[in-house]
Amino acid sequence: MNAVTEPDENVLADPYYGHLIAFESKRKVLADLMVEYASEKKLDDAYAFLETGDMEIIKRYGISTVFSERFIIHKSANKVKVLNSELEFAMLAKVFCNDRFVIHKVIANESVPQAE
Repeated sequence: MNAVTEPDENVLADPYYGHLIAFESKRKVLADLMVEYASEKKLDDAYAFLETGDMEIIKRYGISTVFSERFIIHKSANKVKVLNSELEFAMLAKVFCNDRFVIHKVIANESVPQAE
């Protein structure tokens, strides 16, 4: 994560990995499933983006990076949604991929304005 992000970037991670991303990379994450005070709205928005690719969610929170598994969305700590195809986002650039995880970056242009 540190190799493809700057310290001040906002990350939308599958909330199952939010705590790990925040702790290990020292990046701000939208939602962290492992903390009891996590915002329900932000958790819902993180899942909604992973399932729909709704760019309004990216704009709303000023997200620059998306971290997820390639074929799984963790709906809770013990429930997963297995995908039939790899998680892809048309308006984002894939900057890292291995056999399990993928990192996408927001493409900075007029069609995806960054939040201030």
